[in-house]
Amino acid sequence: MALKGKIDDFGIVEIFQLISQQQRSGVLTIQSSGKKAEVVFANGMISKACPFYLSLKRDPFGDAAVKARLVTEEELQRALAKHNENLKNLEEVFLDMNLLSVGQIQKINNYLLVETLYDVLQWKSGDYEFSLKEIEHDKRLSSIITTEHILLDLLRMIDEEPELYQKIPHFGIVFRKNSLDEKTLPGIDELTINEKTIYRLVDGIKTTQDIIYQSVLGRYNTLKSLQSLLEGHFIKKIAAKKEPYLKPPIKKNYRQYVSYGIFPIIIVLLLLGLRLLLSPSLSEDVASYKKVFAKTQSQKIKNALNVYFLKRGNYPVSLEDLVHAGLIKKDDLTYPGGVKYGYHLQADGSYRLEDAPL
Repeated sequence: MALKGKIDDFGIVEIFQLISQQQRSGVLTIQSSGKKAEVVFANGMISKACPFYLSLKRDPFGDAAVKARLVTEEELQRALAKHNENLKNLEEVFLDMNLLSVGQIQKINNYLLVETLYDVLQWKSGDYEFSLKEIEHDKRLSSIITTEHILLDLLRMIDEEPELYQKIPHFGIVFRKNSLDEKTLPGIDELTINEKTIYRLVDGIKTTQDIIYQSVLGRYNTLKSLQSLLEGHFIKKIAAKKEPYLKPPIKKNYRQYVSYGIFPIIIVLLLLGLRLLLSPSLSEDVASYKKVFAKTQSQKIKNALNVYFLKRGNYPVSLEDLVHAGLIKKDDLTYPGGVKYGYHLQADGSYRLEDAPL
């Protein structure tokens, strides 16, 4: 039995926060527009992530290792053959074959984790499914990260990203180092670790995408470092190769995500309230109000059902069980006028919630 639903109804941030608050372990599978990703949780913290959409034909970890030029294609194929023989995970096989160090494996896994979350947090539609299971986190191979901490970091990065695209609008751009002079030479020692990594990779040949792959720092950190190096006159653009054009996302303030789904409803209710006062004909406004109210109540019930599932491992027999568990008020189970929301626990353990008639 799994917790599942639509991203459209219950946002990615809310799903992560819910799993974190309940300190659950398991695998969250997210799918949107043909893309699929998995995020592994251990006691509410994020252990690992796998972006299947970044590498459709082979293991994302192996693909990232090759693109970072930490292993060759031939070495990856040998490792995959071993992996198929002994059924060990690919990271362990790389270790056994002395192809990657523990530090390199951790770096790739952390890179995949950040890139996966960086993407899925921006998916606005699709499906999610969280399967409860025991997870043994191997601290040798990847860091375990507090969910709230990385969410705040990533939402800040997403908020800042459009500004980076103003200087670097796509990943086909090639950079070259400038000759150091009296102004720039002293600044080399003051560069951050990330900036030094990126500076070493700039050679007048590699595209921005190549630098992202080989630095294993992720898109945001690479673009941020390139922007700093540009502004410090350490590098300059010299060409643009044909790469898939990257459209800047719509800029949003990350603080909006904290109240995702609540603030818009409040605004709608306030506007409807104003119209109710000003409009000579109330029939349309009352109908609109009822629709918004019903949607808000329905979402509140679904949220309570998700919390109940994560606490108990199953959905309740009736909605009244949510009231007894202190997850919702009894008044929230009925639509104005005393009409109850229909709730049916299915034979397979899932549920069906029927909206109140309008």
